[in-house]
Amino acid sequence: MVPSFNLSLGLLFVMLAGYYLWAHFFKSASRLFVLSGLSSAQASNIDSAVDLSWDAPTSSNTNSLRSAINGTGTNGFIYNSSTLPEGVPYGTYNWCNMPHVRRNEYPTVNSSYELEYVEIIHRHHKRTPYAANTFPVETYPWYCDDETLFFYGAPFPTHDTNRSANTYWSVYTSSANPLAPRGFNGTCQFPQITRGGLDDSWQHGADLYGVYHDLLGFLPEKFDPNFVSFRVTNNVITSQVASMVMSGMFGDQAQQNLPLLIQPASIDSLEPAYTCPVANKNFSAHGPGSNDPGWTAHLKAASNLYAKLDAISGVPSTDSGFHMSFDHYFDNLSARLCHAKSLPCSASNPSLCVTQVMADQVFRLGQYEYSYLYRDAGARTLEYSVGKYGIWIAELAQNLRDAAHATDASSLGKGTSSSIKFRHNIAHDGSISHILNILQVEIMVWPGMGSEVVFELYKRKVDQQYYVRVLWGGQVLRSSNPTLGVLDMLRVEILVGYFDGLVGQRAEKNTTMRFSEKPDSDSGHSPSDDEKKLAVSPGGYQTHDDLPPDPDAGLSAEEKAKIDRQLLWKLDLRLIPWLCLLYLISFLDRTNIGNARLVGLEDDLNITGGQYNAALSLFFVSYSLAEPLTNVLLKRLRPSIFIPVIMVWWGICMTTMGLVHNFQGLMAARFWLGLAEAGLFPGINYYLSCWYKRNEFGIRAAIFFSAAAVSGSFGGLLAAAIAQMDGVGGKPGWAWIFILEGIATVLIGVVSFWMVFDFPDEATFLSSVDRERVIRRLKEDKQSSAEHEEFKSSYLWASIKDWKTWLYAVIYMGTVSPLYAFSLFLPTIIGPNGLGFEGTRAQLLSVPPYAIAACLTVLMGYIADRTQQRGVCNIGIAIIGAVGFAMLLGSKQPSVQYAGTFLGALGIYPCIANTITWASNNTEGVYKRGVTLGIVIGWGNLNGVVSSNIYRRQDAPTYYVGHGVVFAYLVLFLLGGSTLMYFLLRRENANRRDGKRDNLVVGKSEQEVEALGDVRSKLANRNGDLSPTNEEIKQGR
Repeated sequence: MVPSFNLSLGLLFVMLAGYYLWAHFFKSASRLFVLSGLSSAQASNIDSAVDLSWDAPTSSNTNSLRSAINGTGTNGFIYNSSTLPEGVPYGTYNWCNMPHVRRNEYPTVNSSYELEYVEIIHRHHKRTPYAANTFPVETYPWYCDDETLFFYGAPFPTHDTNRSANTYWSVYTSSANPLAPRGFNGTCQFPQITRGGLDDSWQHGADLYGVYHDLLGFLPEKFDPNFVSFRVTNNVITSQVASMVMSGMFGDQAQQNLPLLIQPASIDSLEPAYTCPVANKNFSAHGPGSNDPGWTAHLKAASNLYAKLDAISGVPSTDSGFHMSFDHYFDNLSARLCHAKSLPCSASNPSLCVTQVMADQVFRLGQYEYSYLYRDAGARTLEYSVGKYGIWIAELAQNLRDAAHATDASSLGKGTSSSIKFRHNIAHDGSISHILNILQVEIMVWPGMGSEVVFELYKRKVDQQYYVRVLWGGQVLRSSNPTLGVLDMLRVEILVGYFDGLVGQRAEKNTTMRFSEKPDSDSGHSPSDDEKKLAVSPGGYQTHDDLPPDPDAGLSAEEKAKIDRQLLWKLDLRLIPWLCLLYLISFLDRTNIGNARLVGLEDDLNITGGQYNAALSLFFVSYSLAEPLTNVLLKRLRPSIFIPVIMVWWGICMTTMGLVHNFQGLMAARFWLGLAEAGLFPGINYYLSCWYKRNEFGIRAAIFFSAAAVSGSFGGLLAAAIAQMDGVGGKPGWAWIFILEGIATVLIGVVSFWMVFDFPDEATFLSSVDRERVIRRLKEDKQSSAEHEEFKSSYLWASIKDWKTWLYAVIYMGTVSPLYAFSLFLPTIIGPNGLGFEGTRAQLLSVPPYAIAACLTVLMGYIADRTQQRGVCNIGIAIIGAVGFAMLLGSKQPSVQYAGTFLGALGIYPCIANTITWASNNTEGVYKRGVTLGIVIGWGNLNGVVSSNIYRRQDAPTYYVGHGVVFAYLVLFLLGGSTLMYFLLRRENANRRDGKRDNLVVGKSEQEVEALGDVRSKLANRNGDLSPTNEEIKQGR
């Protein structure tokens, strides 16, 4: 045994050594081979693997012509200070000082990745407006005495003799000079960086140092030209900003002579001044000065605004610079507000001034223009940016290759990692716009002052693979391009391959590339589409979570809370009462056959107890088979069409039940009634989940379902009254129950065409601002139902393969089967063959149990929402129901048995809404949730077949079989299933907290992670501590 044991150890050692060599040598060598070239066959393969076509941006208020012209405010964007108003979160679009990488908000990466390289490009900070953008006569001066802008040359290296003076410009005017400068008087150049811009630049540098040195330990403590480089354009403003950024990063170290890289003006790729005929042709075809209808539409629509602005500014209407776009007015007004200056007034009429409303519209139109120029005008925008900025993109791609090559070469002992690790480019808004366009950002905005795009290159330790993350505004950038998706830990070969596919290595293809355009009927990228519908869902800028713009930005927390309460109240008043009425009618129509039985249905139709049960059963067969598909129909046909249509349909079926003369007619009517009613209950629950946050859904689902209990009590009273029409028109009383209630259903169904609304983004009873608020609330709650989603068969299979779907189905059948047994047979249990009560008295005695159950249903919905312990609530209520049916089984005293019906009702009704909410909250995705609810509810309702056949006439008056089956359902399925689900979710959450599900997301993009839905174990910001998924938030609920 000893030699065998030693041999095993030896083999194990060889295997481990082999694995070590493979992991640390061969894999590094393969990475080096791929990244050092990405040429010939490799480059061709990657080119063919990525999608190079243009993909439409997301519809939002920013690219909506209707919003730009008729909207109000600034879509939550800030234009009046470098500092955000109190209560406005960092990350909100701020034209004066855009959000950038900052320590408090930085999305950290987990320790399995190592940062290898960073490249940043950012727009200079705020400045005075360009002289061409000032008005012919400005009514107040602009002083820049609080700063100095230095211009001098000096020998290098410096020495004690021939030193340079530190000279700076000081603007002045001479009384002997008869010419007056256009625009502002004072001591500023137009443009020049301002004191506020310099301070913002310094803080920008300090924030970068706080992340890449203090937080990540990546930057050296002192400036090292072998590690860090700064590059600027030929515009002196970028050099002035760079000096402040460097000082903010390296402090006293930055007071020495430091180099700024710059390319000759004629070939500068950072601020291209060279000619690119293809790019210029594209831009002139769809941009300012063109006759492109997509461009000229907003200029024509804003003609009244132009007239007002021209009258105040004194700008002639023939000035093409001001009237080909809103660029000039935008720059003039925003520069004033960013520097706390008043909006301008007319030089000839001081009472005629630009109002904030007018300025806001200029800003909305400016955002619309940039979105159109750089994204919405179609594939030509991509071709324009590739032609114009392709050389810098090719440089970036090569820098990524070189960074990975240097690291792998060092690990193989073939060199040292001496290349630059941190490149910082300071450029202009056009530079940032081209990059965002090439990356096909989902929501394009005009890059404000200090806008920043960061490219981070990481190596994953476990497999030595390289990944790129792109940050825009300090958070992960989202692309419309399916290859790029969410640019969070994307394989570097994919991004470099995408760049190479567009521009070629060394930008060899950038002037000749052509792109195919993908049609997208929902893109909202043309004015005609934009005029059809104002799409507010997912708009805005602030957006690691892709939130729509906050219409309440700048308000205090108390003010926002008040607005939120008012919005909820508005939703509740317009949605809940009518939906409750619909379900009350639905449940009344399906269960009134029990009341009809008490007044002679069986005798008049000459049917047996078995045939009566068969008629009940057939309803549930058609009902449950149709349910899984109804939510897909609801989504596709729209609620305002689907719900009224099925109501009219089942109302007609209900009415015909009062006209039948035999068993066959009753069976046919019950079959079609079940088919027609199948869509309401799952549809309404799904519909409500698309309006309310998860912690708000439970109480509203409970109120909605309490209508079933109310219908039980109301149904008994109504049936007792209608039955008095016995003999009217030659019809028995039971027939009039069906006829009158059926006609009422048809009438309510017709009215529902006007009373049922579609999903939040199309709700006509909400203003555009309120629609934004609703969708923003849902997105903040991480609900994908806030967005439209195209149906895919994968959603169906995801639901079918999810173990939670089937366990929730078991739980639901444990409550819905007792529900139907109770509601269909309570009149029988209380009636002459049960507890011995007859006629109207039996009808009336069925009312109190339902009334008490309705109250507890609402109360438990409230408690479950507040405690978020839906599993515990189900367990407690199931025990109450089991006790009630135990009393029915164990006692022959009518008073005890009647008390048991109260506990039975209390143990059944509240769990219906609670279980549906529990399942809905733990299922992510619009269609997956719809399919899951359809399966859960459909399977539960199929058990109505069992419920219809357990209270047999021959078992009267004790009904042991019926009570026993209901007791078993409550104990085994409702109580047992809820307990099992509770502990399974606890275990799953523990596994996720312990990192045992991290393998599900490692190496996947954010888009791939989101596609996992509620199956995923999602990491905070993809790589930090575990972020709770749906199940984590609702542990055992």
